[in-house]
Amino acid sequence: MQLPSGWLMTGRDDAWLREQGEILATSFGWGLGLALLLSISFAVFIARRNEARIDRMEQVLHAVGEGRHGLRIRDEGDDDVARLAQSVDEALDQLEAGIASIRQVSTDVAHDLRAPLARLRLRLEPVALDASLPLAQRGEIGKALSDLDQVSETFDAILRLSRMQAGMVEITRLPVNLTQLCQDVAEMLGAGAEDAGQELALELPESISIEGDRELLFQALVNLVDNALRYSPSPARVSIGVHAESQQVVLSVTDNGPGIPDRDLARVRERFVRLDQSRNTQGSGLGLSLVDAIAQIHGGELRLQNLERGLRVEMRFPTL
Repeated sequence: MQLPSGWLMTGRDDAWLREQGEILATSFGWGLGLALLLSISFAVFIARRNEARIDRMEQVLHAVGEGRHGLRIRDEGDDDVARLAQSVDEALDQLEAGIASIRQVSTDVAHDLRAPLARLRLRLEPVALDASLPLAQRGEIGKALSDLDQVSETFDAILRLSRMQAGMVEITRLPVNLTQLCQDVAEMLGAGAEDAGQELALELPESISIEGDRELLFQALVNLVDNALRYSPSPARVSIGVHAESQQVVLSVTDNGPGIPDRDLARVRERFVRLDQSRNTQGSGLGLSLVDAIAQIHGGELRLQNLERGLRVEMRFPTL
């Protein structure tokens, strides 16, 4: 600008402003990026944590559905998921208490009725053997005695199962040769299976052993084989097998019968559960419950699996 006395010249240095703007933009960008990264990381952590907690809840509920009523979620948090888990645990406590009450009632009834049934049998047996009694009446008394025997066997099974589930059965762990055990069971049940037009096959190694109570294991295997023979229509093939798998020994019974509906695989090991197709056969619905209890006493587990044709039942035990 020209002035009377000369020229007025002005200038502006904006380098500092540009530098500060660049620094501000860079800082803001890095800060926003870091905040976004931290937010995403925190969100992923929370999501994974909640997913693991929900998975734990699902696992516990699935296990309870399979009969392991003592399991709980035990989430110690203080958020909505923890409150839901605590509510589920409270419901499971009430469910377990109800199941325990039902078991106790059945146990008490079985215990209290054993003596009267035994006395009744002792009174009826001499009458059935009386030669002066008409044949028709003797036949009816014989049927009554047979029914009494079946009821007594059911009560005995209830008491045995209750003692096992209450941890009152102590077993002496000795080496048990499962190969020989299977052969003994096949020898005992093979003749009856052959008479019914069924085949009882063995798939056994030379020798394989576990530690346990031979009498209880024998009883469990007899129950499994008897169930397979009973519910597989003739001509049927039932196979008893033993093999080692990883850190376990697997004792299996496989049949080519109708199997069990998938929806019922979990509940058939509960007390007194009998499927519709088995209502026309004798039984108390305690067989698989006893087998499951015997497997658990030995530190093992019972597994049921439907095949394309038939059912496979496994008792898995830890190796020696």
